[in-house]
Formats: sequence, C-alpha cells, structure tokens
Amino acid sequence: MSRNIRFALPDYNNCLVNLSNSILKRFGARTTAGTLSLADKYLEGEYKNVVLLILDALGSSIVERHLEKNGFFRSHMAGALDSVYPPTTVAATTSILSGLYPNEHGWLGWDVYYPQINKNVTVFTNTEQLKEKENAVPSATDPDGKKRWAMDSLEEAPPAAEYNVGFRYTPYKNIVEIINESGGSAYAAMPFMPPYPQSADAVLNRVEKLCHEPGRKFIYAYWNEPDSTMHKTGTGSSETHRIVTDLEKMVEKTVSGLSDTLFLITADHGHIDSKNDCLLDYPEIMRCLVRPPSFEPRTLNLFVKD
Repeated sequence: MSRNIRFALPDYNNCLVNLSNSILKRFGARTTAGTLSLADKYLEGEYKNVVLLILDALGSSIVERHLEKNGFFRSHMAGALDSVYPPTTVAATTSILSGLYPNEHGWLGWDVYYPQINKNVTVFTNTEQLKEKENAVPSATDPDGKKRWAMDSLEEAPPAAEYNVGFRYTPYKNIVEIINESGGSAYAAMPFMPPYPQSADAVLNRVEKLCHEPGRKFIYAYWNEPDSTMHKTGTGSSETHRIVTDLEKMVEKTVSGLSDTLFLITADHGHIDSKNDCLLDYPEIMRCLVRPPSFEPRTLNLFVKD
C-alpha cells in the first residue's frame, strides 16, 4: 500500500524567527535574523500596544478545519508563515521567545541530551526523561487489540539537577528581556513567567490589564491549547473542536475591548494525526542504543553504539 507523503522544509526567511526579529526591530532592539515582511507592514503603525499571542498548535489546517470562514480568526487571516524544525513546542516557542533558530538556541525538543551531566533532560520541566516502569502493563486493550497505556505506567521523573540544566548549558535571552534592556517596555502573560497565569482567561485578562496601562509596550502571551487537547484526542475530535471555538470567542472578546493595539496571533506549529509505535516493542533496535532517544517522536535523536 502506498501513501502520498509530502516532504516540506521550513522557509527560514518566512518563519517564526523572522516574526520575532520584526518585533525586536520595531522596539529598537538588536536583531539576529531577517524580519518578516508580512509583520513589518503592520508594525509600521504607531500603536500604543503590540501583543503577540501564541496559541499552541493552532496552525492553519486546524483553523480551517474547525472554524467558520466568516469567524473572527479566519476573517482576519493576514497570511501564512512557517514554523521551525523540529516543528515542536520546545524548539518553536524558544525560537519565538529568543529570535534565534533552533541550531542557535539548542532547545531542540521535549527531551534534550546534555553531555555535561550525561542525561536526557525534559528541558521545560527540568526533570529527567520519563521512563516506563520495568513491569508496566497496559491499562486496557481495545476490541481491535490496540493497547492503551496510562500515566501510571511511567516512573516518576526526578529533578535533572539542583539547577536549571537548559538555562545553564544552553542559555538565551527572551525578547521581553531584550526589549527592556534596549530601553523599551515589554511584559509576558504566560504560565511559566511571573505572575504565572494558569488559564486562558487569566492570560487574556493580564493582556487586557496591561494594554489599559499607560505607555507604549510589547506583550508576549502564550497558552498551551489546543496542543494539549489534540495530543490526547486528535485533531478532529469534539474536544478539540470545543477548545478551538472557545479560544476564538475568548480572544475576540478580549480584542474587541482594546483600542490603539496591534494584536498578532499565531501558532508555534501545527498538528496532524499519526500512528504511534512504542520503540520498546522493537528490542533489536533498543539493543543498538547507548541510551533512550531524545528530542521526541517527530524527530528521534538516536544514540547508536560503536
């Protein structure tokens, strides 16, 4: 059985890195790559507020699948840009935050091998890579024989070190810091930076509050949906549809209450449904490896014995 497979490379002159550098240029900060012409024309305006909102994995295919043409997101679609490679949250959001390409910032996937400590590290949580329990068994088996696994099949991940491994060995400055150090004013509204908003409502409420404060400013905002839901239920599920439509309504409500504000909305990457295989089911491959693979299933990084 043959399949139609399209091999695509990112356009590194029309990607997330260029978008970040457009914002850096707009606020008088040093750039590290070319800018995004699509964004530059909007950033020429003298807005009081410039907001960049990242909705994780809400790529164009997801928007077109779940939302109406005359809805808020699709009717305001300005154009298309690429992610980076690997097209995954860690690499992509770090590229947006830093203005650097993945081979420059080094945050290449969910799990990164650091030779300094000889460990695969889950960089966003600063823990060791998850491992399956030695005697783990499936939580259920479907009628078609497909095994289902629950999180209790995994060992608890210990801290990778007493310090943040990623920021010690692959450090970078984020665009909020860079703009502030360049004499501008920049803020963040995301779960991993103060004041740590932990819901989409809280993220958007912080954005709205900051926009109403005096002075010209840049605001970087991020929320982890629909990525989180799609990883569990797929791109076409009712749960995904509800999340995507709810996000559209929430963002439209926030934007409609603002003035003198440029609101840029993008994904960090898209999603497609795929078939999962467990590498542990292939002992011939496992016997060839020095350690478990790193990065993640989109791009496995294999450490092969001599």
